[in-house]
Amino acid sequence: MSDWCRLPGGTPLPPRVAPLSGSTLCAAAWVAHLTGWTLVDADDLVQVTVRLPGGTEYQRYYSYAHRNGERRTIASVADVTLGLEPDHDLWIGSADTALWRLRQITGH
Repeated sequence: MSDWCRLPGGTPLPPRVAPLSGSTLCAAAWVAHLTGWTLVDADDLVQVTVRLPGGTEYQRYYSYAHRNGERRTIASVADVTLGLEPDHDLWIGSADTALWRLRQITGH
């Protein structure tokens, strides 16, 4: 979970397409990908708007997700999708911890 996403050759990953061999996605990237967002690798840094659940916005250079002309950070997409509160620490730490917490959120 040290990168949001790494995509071979920097090719964007559209929804409903399986990641290419050699791709890595963190838990937040999987949430964004599975909910219809196209993922763009951090190798092509672009300024995006970060929208937090409380309405706070700021600009940052980051790997991002885009859909319908809107660019957002992968974490922001996942936070809103999962209804997470600001200042949570789900996307920090080990993959095992993130998977355990995601199972709690989804009830599985």
